[in-house]
Amino acid sequence: MGDVVRTIKRGDTAAPIEAVLEEEVAEGTPGAVQDADGSWWKPVDLSLVAEVKLRMRAPHRVVIAGPVTVLDAAAGRIRYAWELNDLAAESAPGSYETEAELTYTDGRIETVPNRKADNPVVQVDVDLDPTAAELAAGDG
Repeated sequence: MGDVVRTIKRGDTAAPIEAVLEEEVAEGTPGAVQDADGSWWKPVDLSLVAEVKLRMRAPHRVVIAGPVTVLDAAAGRIRYAWELNDLAAESAPGSYETEAELTYTDGRIETVPNRKADNPVVQVDVDLDPTAAELAAGDG
């Protein structure tokens, strides 16, 4: 599983996810950089991509599958703005893997990152329930 890129409270919508989409490439590819495990990566050029969707999933179920905004196509920069019900009260706290599904203008589909081990993780935490907090403090 990839690195935790954000911890967010269930129900929050304020802080969007911004990321650079990267793909694994061969050593020596122009613009590629090597990461700590020796793999070579470069930003995905989104110039020929018609649509980008964020997919966020807990084990065995997709929680979110929504469109993202491309901030810089050549640099692979995207932003996902949380929708009101994305992390609703019924969303279980825990770790959610994320990936981006790219649909190219010619209809081809690619999912990045291309290795499951590299999927960034969003950690969902639970807000304190005001009623429970009041009860715990003896105010209820």
